[in-house]
Amino acid sequence: MQRVKKDKSKDLPREGAGKGSGFNPLGKLSTAPVTLAVSLGAEYLKIGHGRNVQGKFCVENLVVEKIENKTDDEIDQILFTYCQTRKIKPALVLYLLPSKQFIFKNVDIPSTEKEEVSKIIDLQAGRFTPYMREEIVID
Repeated sequence: MQRVKKDKSKDLPREGAGKGSGFNPLGKLSTAPVTLAVSLGAEYLKIGHGRNVQGKFCVENLVVEKIENKTDDEIDQILFTYCQTRKIKPALVLYLLPSKQFIFKNVDIPSTEKEEVSKIIDLQAGRFTPYMREEIVID
């Protein structure tokens, strides 16, 4: 008598088949034990954290702090204290930056040479932003 191994790959759910398609709208959020969400505006810092509970992201806490006249170090301390008092070590941090806080510009670059590209970006950034060149971050 010969044993036949069962092909278990047939039993695994295939993408787009059956009950679930395998699409996860939360992406990495659903796999992290604790996710810290931070929204940094000009006047307020919003901090929250949550966890994946039975496939759904559940917010466990939310705090709003006024930061209008606070230094970067004071804002860092607020974030540290938030995590410390709630005894959490976030596995993932989701950082939200309101659109009022940045300028986004697409630039057509006809060259592929690194030096030329750098010069084009530098020129475009200097021409189309109302800030001093030292304040501009190019990425």
